[in-house]
Amino acid sequence: MIRSLLLACLCFTLTSLSAQSIMQTLGGIPTDFTIMLDGEPIEVSSQYIIERMERNSEAAGASYHIEFCLLDVPSPNTARRLRVPLSNRVSFLDENGKTLGFTNTPICQLRIPVAEEASSHSCFNFDLHHIPLSVLDHCKVIKLNSRL
Repeated sequence: MIRSLLLACLCFTLTSLSAQSIMQTLGGIPTDFTIMLDGEPIEVSSQYIIERMERNSEAAGASYHIEFCLLDVPSPNTARRLRVPLSNRVSFLDENGKTLGFTNTPICQLRIPVAEEASSHSCFNFDLHHIPLSVLDHCKVIKLNSRL
């Protein structure tokens, strides 16, 4: 009887976990910000807030990051601006375009070539350690700037 109950619980747990995406299983929270690069919106395939572990020579800890990915090849102008290092300034705007806050934080990029096609899966992330939750709660637009 106990074995049957344990087996049923295990099957239920495995079924529940397989129904979730990897991002959800790891605690990622989907977001719906408009992300702008140099004042123009960019097409984003996915975006979320996720906790990441960090280590440096002095300490280790965790912080929350916003991650977003582009799946399609952006326009030539956008692609050129994404290839250069992005500025460290990230601004958070409300629905009226008013700046709620900003941070100077490195924006990391990961590029993964997809076969031999011209497209690539470009992902970006930045740390939210100095951003109050109330800013994120009222934020509608995240503004990034290239260094061009």
